[in-house]
Formats: sequence, structure tokens, C-alpha cells
Amino acid sequence: MVSAFVRKKVNSRPEIDQTLGNFAASIVRWVILLLVLVAVLSIFGIEATSLVAMMGAATLA
Repeated sequence: MVSAFVRKKVNSRPEIDQTLGNFAASIVRWVILLLVLVAVLSIFGIEATSLVAMMGAATLA
């Protein structure tokens, strides 16, 4: 729902390309999924620090 909201808001602006709106919505979706994954792993007692560090390094690459 958040991804669709972002896509709708960005695409409603005529000066912003529709491809950029889709890209922003996709980024929002993946960030939410990664946050949920880290939260679930921490609930199950798995140390998520190294996973977060790998995700940070992957974003720089």
C-alpha cells in the first residue's frame, strides 16, 4: 500500500517522469521488506547486525 501511495504521488507530478515514480515505489517496497526481514530475524533471536552491515555495503556497491 505504501509503494502504491508513493507511485501515485510521484506520478501525479507532471514534471517527474513516470519511470522515476515506479523506481521510487520499488525502492520503498524493498526497504520495507528488508526492515521486516531484520525485525523477524531479531524476533527469532538471530543476530541481524551482520545482515544490516551487508545490506549497507550492498547499497554502496
